[in-house]
Amino acid sequence: MKKTSLVLVVVTMLTCSNFIKAQSACCGLDILGGMLLESGVSGGYGFQQFSATGLNDYIKVYNQNRPALTKKMKEFGFAHGWKIGANLFQIQNDNTLIGLNVFYQQTKQVNEATASVNNVTARREYDLTLISYGIGMSYSYVINKHFDYKIIDLKFDWNKAKLVNKYTEGTNSPTEEKLENPDAAIGGKVSTGLLYYPFPPYISLEIIGGYSYFAIDEMQFETTKQFLAKNENSFEQMDNFIDGGGFFAFAQLNIAIPIFQ
Repeated sequence: MKKTSLVLVVVTMLTCSNFIKAQSACCGLDILGGMLLESGVSGGYGFQQFSATGLNDYIKVYNQNRPALTKKMKEFGFAHGWKIGANLFQIQNDNTLIGLNVFYQQTKQVNEATASVNNVTARREYDLTLISYGIGMSYSYVINKHFDYKIIDLKFDWNKAKLVNKYTEGTNSPTEEKLENPDAAIGGKVSTGLLYYPFPPYISLEIIGGYSYFAIDEMQFETTKQFLAKNENSFEQMDNFIDGGGFFAFAQLNIAIPIFQ
């Protein structure tokens, strides 16, 4: 209902913009006529922490079953990568900003284990990719023409995980198994940040940090459609591959596009 109301406000402002200039009381939007309405795009790089109890338990058993490993597989829980987004619109009124935005985020963590037998090196690599996309709303305070304080940014998102199990032995061609969660898991993010405008008012550099809430219960093999077991010694299906989100932080560039002023 809130989203519908905001869209109606935008449509009304665009259709009545010329009339506002001529008649300041048009449609009761004389106050809105003094606002700055803009959209924009953004892109940046950062990291995402997460809790992967199921995956890490699987790795513990993997290491225990191979005492001859020269390098054991490390646990997962810290991914880094990029994020892009767009402000569908952002309304400024005096010293406050309210925006509606969408985003797509992809982070990755890669760990490996190695062993050497008869001067032949074998390597197994687990390549985990986390994908998150969704919609959010933000509320900010304008400090001055060079700085904004983003008080809160709330996002509703969908989350996917992809795991590539790659094995290489000597000079042989590598073999791969691919897994992913069959259905996107619903989650959320809450963050805060600071924006610096080197070329105000439309180009800004932003540092944001916050906490993500998501869980990915099960992973399915791409070819056989079977689900990943709790470990190599078990036939029981894993149900806690990733059991929680964590802290995240990104640095990004924002470019605003004025719609109506």
